[in-house]
Amino acid sequence: MATTDLIGAQTRTERPTPLALARPTAQLPQPGADALRKLESAFPAALAEQHRIERAACSLRNGESTVINGSPVTAVSLEVAEALTRYEIATARYDELIVRPASTLSPAEFDAFGDAQQTIAKSLGVLADAGMLHLIEPAETATRYRQASAHCRHFAACADFDGCLEAQDEMGHCRRQLEQAGRLDLIGGV
Repeated sequence: MATTDLIGAQTRTERPTPLALARPTAQLPQPGADALRKLESAFPAALAEQHRIERAACSLRNGESTVINGSPVTAVSLEVAEALTRYEIATARYDELIVRPASTLSPAEFDAFGDAQQTIAKSLGVLADAGMLHLIEPAETATRYRQASAHCRHFAACADFDGCLEAQDEMGHCRRQLEQAGRLDLIGGV
């Protein structure tokens, strides 16, 4: 339910609960329902923790942040979440292609390079309009990590061990930042 200010612009939207977002599904067959009940009874603490996390996340309004289990969480609109995901994917693809000489790119890769740049620009526009540019900091750190990794490979191939150590230092710094943000997934970590 949305409220409005005196001019009629939307000022606040109540967030629906996860149950309100759930779509109706077919009833489980009896053996499946029995197995689910057995699992739920075997893990009551995990189920209680899941419900606690859902309550904490659902209580946030758009743009509000909190920390859940040591990870910062910010409530965003679907449009912002999609823009952030597109940005993360496009920057990873861009970083993958930018390290290669243009003459080695296939026509499809060359098109993907341009598409990645356009996607990054569009996503940045959506995030800027929403005042959520701070959300791309982990993706920018992942880009620095991937660039340092490419430099490290180059320095190692040239037997420039001092340059390689410097790149490894940058990689370690970026990895620590991503670990603190809970986003090692951006560089293939867990």
